Amino acid sequence: MPSIGSARTGVNLAKNATAAGPPPRGRAAYKAFEIPSGRGYISATTNQRPRRPAGPDLRIDDCTEVPKVHGADFLTRLDETISRRALLSHPFYQLWNRGELSMEALREYAKQYYAHVRVFPRYVSAAHSACDDIRVRQLLLENLIDEDQGDKNHPELWMRFADGLGVARGDVRGAALLEKTRESVDTMTRLTRSDDFRDGLAALYAYESQVPMVAKTKREGLAAFYRLDDAGAVEFFTVHEAADIEHSRVERELLVEHCATPEQQERAIAVAGEAAEALWHFLDGVYEAYCPNGCDAHTN
Repeated sequence: MPSIGSARTGVNLAKNATAAGPPPRGRAAYKAFEIPSGRGYISATTNQRPRRPAGPDLRIDDCTEVPKVHGADFLTRLDETISRRALLSHPFYQLWNRGELSMEALREYAKQYYAHVRVFPRYVSAAHSACDDIRVRQLLLENLIDEDQGDKNHPELWMRFADGLGVARGDVRGAALLEKTRESVDTMTRLTRSDDFRDGLAALYAYESQVPMVAKTKREGLAAFYRLDDAGAVEFFTVHEAADIEHSRVERELLVEHCATPEQQERAIAVAGEAAEALWHFLDGVYEAYCPNGCDAHTN
């Protein structure tokens, strides 16, 4: 199977020629590259090619160093860091969006991803419980209520998606998790359970800021290529297309408000990068396990 580096065709690096004489200043001092996102390409700059951290159990101190971009603010660097592991650029989701995943791969994905869906409310509640600020807790509580409340709680909506794929609910609940699925969930759990609630906010933002476009694109792919467009079966995706716009907006504003020092900002960026890497790591696992030949064509 191709390496992750060879599979990530979405990142285009444009190398600038180095002129003789004094070193360039400002943005000319950096190499430019573009990162695909749901809304087109995000321009960024860096003085080194991003490197993939070694080892699956990713720690904050091990993550790719985020270079300080001339003239860019905290939020710009935060979003650029997350975009380096933009989920829609992963080979697994690219296959999905081209209709090239097998139905079996989709069914196995549904079993594996439930590990995140099932515990996501606890990611939110962990950040909530670590915070002394009641206003922050109230805002996180609204997110938690959206996740957990009522008959259409989000784990239930995911089960309805599995129903639509023809996967028995018992098989979803009892699925043996891939090693990279466990590692991904463990990393998100560790980050959101930090004693510093800002770590939890940064991890949640890295997750939920990507979800609206990912959910929309996956839903459209299901309808176009897999004849799965029943409203109940895809409600998990339609709900998240809207809900996580608001959730990520709140998290973004809270990070700006509560990451006032350079040290706090650097830590938030590092945590967000680690969370984005953990989600990419999950997709690595399902891609390697269920697309050994690239899932050349989907079958019923």
